[in-house]
Amino acid sequence: MSDFSEQAYPRQDLTHRIIAGFFRVHSKLGFGYLEAVYRRALAIELAYLGLQVREEVPFELSYRGVSIGLYRADLVVQSTVR
Repeated sequence: MSDFSEQAYPRQDLTHRIIAGFFRVHSKLGFGYLEAVYRRALAIELAYLGLQVREEVPFELSYRGVSIGLYRADLVVQSTVR
């Protein structure tokens, strides 16, 4: 049996809202568009739901304490979920 506690899976409420927003976007737009269309629509939907959303957010990645370059997250929600 899986442990779905808040400790095992933090930010469950936020994750639920993001997934619900994704399904709303997909049900409205359907399939066949480029990823950028869905990313932008999801950003709009999440903002409509009252969530703080930033797009194309750069941040540095490291491995074993050594920088391996910059990564650009499609969306960052509430400054916590990438």
